[in-house]
Formats: sequence, C-alpha cells, structure tokens
Amino acid sequence: MITTETIKAKQQDPSLLQESADFAWILDEKRKYFAETEIECPTDKPAYVTKQLTLEEMDAAVEHEAGRCST
Repeated sequence: MITTETIKAKQQDPSLLQESADFAWILDEKRKYFAETEIECPTDKPAYVTKQLTLEEMDAAVEHEAGRCST
C-alpha cells in the first residue's frame, strides 16, 4: 500500500513519484467499476455446502464435461 511516507520518500526521484501517481490513478479507476471486497476468513463456513468428492470423482467430472464440450 502506498502511504504518505512512501510518496514523501520518493519525491526526490520524479520518475518514481510519477509511477506512484499512476498507480494511485489506476486504483481510483478500478473503484469506479469494481466494488471493494473483503477477503473471507478461512474458518467461515462456505456459502454452498455440497457433497465432498474424491480426486477420482473430480477427474471423472472433468472428463465428462470435457467430452461434452468437444462434440
């Protein structure tokens, strides 16, 4: 994260200051189109609780879907 201290430290080098300003502009532009999100806590329950699959069952499902899409 760019802080005031970071920008002040980079003020001696105009190219680094410009890079920081460009980065800040990109973040501002992103916020226009994408809402800020929060990272989910790994201990939270998942939104969808489904059947636990084995690796073999997952591989079979992928093969099934891949075969269905290739025809």
